Amino acid sequence: MKKLEYLRKAINSGLYKYKRWYFELFSVTKDTKYEDLPKEHQIPYMVFTVNGLKYFIDENQDHVELDSKKNEQVFTFKDKITVTEDWYPGISKPIDTTIGNLLVNYILLYTPLGTKIPFKIPPYSIKTIEKEIADRMVDNDAVSNPDDISVDDYLKFIDATNFLSGLSTLSVVSSTIKTITPPPGIEKFRKQLIEKYKDSLDDFSTIAAIEKELREYDAEYLKDDPTFNKFMTGKILNVARKRMFLTFGAEPDNEDPTVAKYVESSLQNGWPKTPEELTAMFNTIRSGSYSRGVSTRKGGVLSKIFARALNVYLVNDGDCGSKDTISWNVIPEDKDIIIGRYHKVGSKITEITKDNFDGLVGKTINLRSPLYCIEPGSRFCSVCSGKALSLKPEAPALAAMEISGIILNASMKAMHGKVLKNKDLDIVGSIY
Repeated sequence: MKKLEYLRKAINSGLYKYKRWYFELFSVTKDTKYEDLPKEHQIPYMVFTVNGLKYFIDENQDHVELDSKKNEQVFTFKDKITVTEDWYPGISKPIDTTIGNLLVNYILLYTPLGTKIPFKIPPYSIKTIEKEIADRMVDNDAVSNPDDISVDDYLKFIDATNFLSGLSTLSVVSSTIKTITPPPGIEKFRKQLIEKYKDSLDDFSTIAAIEKELREYDAEYLKDDPTFNKFMTGKILNVARKRMFLTFGAEPDNEDPTVAKYVESSLQNGWPKTPEELTAMFNTIRSGSYSRGVSTRKGGVLSKIFARALNVYLVNDGDCGSKDTISWNVIPEDKDIIIGRYHKVGSKITEITKDNFDGLVGKTINLRSPLYCIEPGSRFCSVCSGKALSLKPEAPALAAMEISGIILNASMKAMHGKVLKNKDLDIVGSIY
């Protein structure tokens, strides 16, 4: 049978719910007799391997050979495909995509939610899908129309994300020749940069400029590697790989933290040759574990302070009538922060929703806030608090504790290394 014809039949039969099916189709597997498969896998269209070739059992229990090459995977997740309604329910017009994206839609969307969320084309993420679900989610006993997404639906979505993560060994390339080797000529290029900037190697902005050029040099080497900007990204690329192959970087001087102690060599060069560089590297190692303890303590203490200060406060329904507001300059990044809050327009109080938010971007609004709430006693009103806090009356203390979590998380991230970068700041524009 032709590969694509088989794929469509297998998907329509629900084989995308079986992890074995993926490993048989998207990797090279050892020979397995159909009779030796677990009973739950002895179903029509389940693939198995005989003498390096792929077979399946059809509805009539006949062995059918799949159109594939010996000892090679049948598909890759990047293979192109045109998806129509006979491939995926609810498709109104053909969509050119990849087999991988088709299967991700089946796993993340169709299995838990049916066609409640339409077929998605990259780029998208688990986070963006969750936001879409959250906007439409209702209690299980409050479902009133077919497009409502219940709490049970969301829990099925969580199970689907766990299933998808189990396929990472097939789809995520985490190690290649380039990921474990330095870019050719990096030692010579680094020496040229050191010579270029030799008069200011104790300046953090100079070190940031050096590291920027080194990272750009390395990016040119990695640009066609399958790990680049996928597994090889973020701190793995900009901290771990930089220290391993490009340059160890700078640490603050013990006496004057504004002065940089630059360790020119990378870890592949071995221990630094000068006592000053060796000391700077040792200080980095020491500060890592020390910072973990200190930062954890800070976060814990702040959490307790906020909880004790606000755990007697509750949110009441209604409007306290406060006339005072916060002057808020709305930017696109505020979307998740102020939707569900209320702002004052003339003498009226208006809710900020996802429908009217875009019209507020770039404007200054008068935002109601618990800071100016005049509800009597240890209470905030629901208008000053906003809809999110109003859903849980004891939420003020929990919301305040999130601040300590942000501080703790930022400190913990810093412990694993920081990316040194220069940033232009328009001071005049920032003030005026």
